[in-house]
Amino acid sequence: MSWNGRAFSIQTRLMAGVLPLAVGIPLLVIGVAYLRFSKFTASTLDNGLTGLAGKLAGDMDDELGQRVNDLMTLSQNPLFVDYHNNKEYQLLQEAAVNRDTLESFFSAFAQRAQVYPVVEYVSEEGRPVILIIRGRPYRQDQPTQNSLSLFGRAAGAEFKKIFSLKEGEYFVSSVIKEAMEDFSLIYFAKPVRGPGGENLGVLALGYDVAIMEKKMAEAKISGQESAYIEDDRGRVIAGNKSFFSQTFSRSVALAKRPWKIYLTIEPAYFLKPLRDIRNLAVIFGIFVGLAAIFFVFWVVRSTTRPIRVLVDGTRELARGNLDHRVSIHEPRELAHLSTAFNEMASQLKNRELQQRQLQDHLMQSEKLSAVGQLISGIAHELNNPLNGITGYAELMLEEECPQSLRRDLEQIRAHALRCRRIIDNLLLFVRQGSREKKAVDINKVIRSVLTLLEYRLTKADNVEVNFVPEKLPPVQGDFQQLEQVLVNLIQNAYDALVEPRAERPKIINVQARHESGKVYVRVQDNGPGVPPEHREKIFEPFFTTKEAGRGTGLGLAIAWQIVKEHAGGIACQSQAGQGTIFTVDLPALLAARRDEEPQTVSVTEPSGQQILVVDDERDLARMTARLVRKMGYDADVVYDVASAQKKIAKKTYDFVLLDLAMPGESGYDFYQLLVKENPSFLPRLIFITGDVLNPDCLEFLKNNRIVYLTKPFSGEELRLTLAKTGLGARSDHS
Repeated sequence: MSWNGRAFSIQTRLMAGVLPLAVGIPLLVIGVAYLRFSKFTASTLDNGLTGLAGKLAGDMDDELGQRVNDLMTLSQNPLFVDYHNNKEYQLLQEAAVNRDTLESFFSAFAQRAQVYPVVEYVSEEGRPVILIIRGRPYRQDQPTQNSLSLFGRAAGAEFKKIFSLKEGEYFVSSVIKEAMEDFSLIYFAKPVRGPGGENLGVLALGYDVAIMEKKMAEAKISGQESAYIEDDRGRVIAGNKSFFSQTFSRSVALAKRPWKIYLTIEPAYFLKPLRDIRNLAVIFGIFVGLAAIFFVFWVVRSTTRPIRVLVDGTRELARGNLDHRVSIHEPRELAHLSTAFNEMASQLKNRELQQRQLQDHLMQSEKLSAVGQLISGIAHELNNPLNGITGYAELMLEEECPQSLRRDLEQIRAHALRCRRIIDNLLLFVRQGSREKKAVDINKVIRSVLTLLEYRLTKADNVEVNFVPEKLPPVQGDFQQLEQVLVNLIQNAYDALVEPRAERPKIINVQARHESGKVYVRVQDNGPGVPPEHREKIFEPFFTTKEAGRGTGLGLAIAWQIVKEHAGGIACQSQAGQGTIFTVDLPALLAARRDEEPQTVSVTEPSGQQILVVDDERDLARMTARLVRKMGYDADVVYDVASAQKKIAKKTYDFVLLDLAMPGESGYDFYQLLVKENPSFLPRLIFITGDVLNPDCLEFLKNNRIVYLTKPFSGEELRLTLAKTGLGARSDHS
C-alpha cells in the first residue's frame, strides 16, 4: 500500500489503523477475553512444553546416536590390528609408529568433534595404550603394570564384560565425574577385535555431559524453563532441577536410553502480562475490539505475505539452494530485510565455494603428507642393499664369464637401477625443490620419451603415435623430471588403449605449442575415457582403477607433483567413449640463456693413488674398495672412524670415501676432526650416504659444500666423482 508513490512503514500503518478505531470495548467483553486468554495461554504453554520436550528428547537421541556412530566408525581403524600384530611379533618400532599414528588421528578427531574430552584405547588388561585428554595426547611418566586407564577405573567391574559384547553392541556408562580434569563424562565403549574375532582392546569415547546441558539450555520457549535429565534411578544426569510453587511439567522418555527429559515452567510469568492487560482494559477496551478487525484484514494481507516470502526463502536456503533470491518492495522495512537476505545468501554461496576449495586443498595435502611419511620410512633402508647389488654386479661384469651369465648380471644391474629410479620418483613427495633447473627444450624431452617407449608402443602393441614438433621457447626445469611426466602420461594413455574393448585403431597424439607465455604439451588418446566419478581422484596418490599388479596409482600423482614444482599446471578432459586429453602447461623462457655445454672431465690414470674406504657395513666397504682398485687406485678398508684416524696418521691418502652415518663416531665427527687438525685435506673427502631424506644430513652437506655420492651409485658415477674431486683438490693447491 502506498500514497502518491510513497511506501508507508509498518509503524505508520499501525498508527493509521489504531488511532481512528480507539472507541473502547465494554468491560464485560474484556473480562471474558481475559479468562479465555488465560486458558489459552495455559493450553499453549502445555502444548509448547510437550512439543519442546519431545523435540529435545529426539535431539538427545540423535546426539547419543551420533556418539555410537563415531564409536563404531573409529573402532574399524585397521591400525589397531597393525599395532597388535607388530607388537606380537616384537616389531616394537613399527608398533610405536602405529601407536603414534593412531594417537595423532584420535587427537585430531577429538579437536574436530569438540565433544569428547577423553578418547582412550585400553588394552585387554585394562592399561591405557592411547589416552587423549582435551584433544592432546597424555602419557603417564612412570606407568606401572597395575595402572588402570581412566575408562578402566570408570567402568569398574563392568570392564571385563565389555569383551563379551556381540558385534554391533556397545557399552554406555553412567555419568562419571573426572575430578582431575573437572568434567563429567558418559563413556561409550566397545571391544576392538582382530580379523579372527579375537579381542585386542577397548575403545572408549568420553562424551562431555556439558554438551547435553548446552543443548537443553538452547531449547527454550522463553528462558524461564527448567530442563534436566534423570536416569531410571531418579538421579539427575544433566541440567538443573528447579522447584516452583506452581509449575507446568512434562517429561518424555528417550528411545535408546532408560532416561527421561523433564521440562518445567512457572505459568505465573506468562500470565502476568494478561493481568496487566486486564487492569488497563477499562482505558483501552474499545480500542482492542475494533482494532482486531482491521489488523486481521490489513496486517495479514500487507505484512504477512512478504514475511511468508522470506520464510519460504529461508527454507530454500536450509535445503541447500544458495542461489535462491527474494524480491520484496514494500513495506519498506521488509524490503530492506529482503535486501539483507539476498546479501546473506550471496555470502553463504561464496563461503561454501571457499570452504570446498579449502577442503580439497587440505585433503590433497594430508594425502601427500601420508605418502611422504611412508616413503621416508623405506627409502634409506633400500638404498644400502641396492648399492651392494649394483656394485657386485658391476664387479662380476668386469670378470670373464659366459655370455648367458653376463646377460643375467646386466639384468640384475638394470633392475637394481630401476629400483633406484623408483625411489628417486617417490622422493619427489618429500624433497621438494632439490633439483637444479635449467632451460629445457620440450621437443627434445618428447622425442626422448617416444624413443624410450617406441618398442612397446609401436612394435609390441601396434599403437599409432603422432608427433610433429614445432618451434618452441625453452622452459625452466629439470630434463629428467619433465621426461618422467611425459612417460607417465603416455604410459597412462597406453594402458587405456590396451584395455579390453571393441577393436579399433589405437592412436596417441602428442602436441606441443606456445601460447600466452606458456608452453602447452597435450597427450590425447582415443581410449574409453575416464568415468566422471574418477576425474577428481586421478591425481591422488595410490588411486588406480587397474587390476591388482598392473598399477601402483602413483604415475599421475608423481606427474602432478613434478609439474607443480615447475610452477605449471596439469588438467584432464575426458568423455566416455571419446578418449582422454591431458594438458600440461609450463612457463616459457622467452629470453632464456642457452644451457652451457656440460664440461668434459678428463680422467687420467690414477697411477697408484691411495684411497681409504670407511664404512661400517663390511660388504659394502669391500665392494667399494674392489671397484676403485679396478679403476687403478690402491685402496685400504676400515670399518669405523677410530681405525680411519689411525690409518691417516700412519699413511698419506689421496682420497677418503667415508660413510656419513655409522654407529659410534660418525662421518660428522670425522669431518669436525679434519676441520681442526687437517683442513687442507677436506677437498679430498667424499661422503657416501643413503640417508637422503634426513634434512640435517642434506643441510650439513650443502652448507659445507661437501662432495658426496648417494647410494646406490654405479662404478661410473664413482669414477667421475673421484676424477672431479681430484681436479678440484689440485686447483685448490695450485
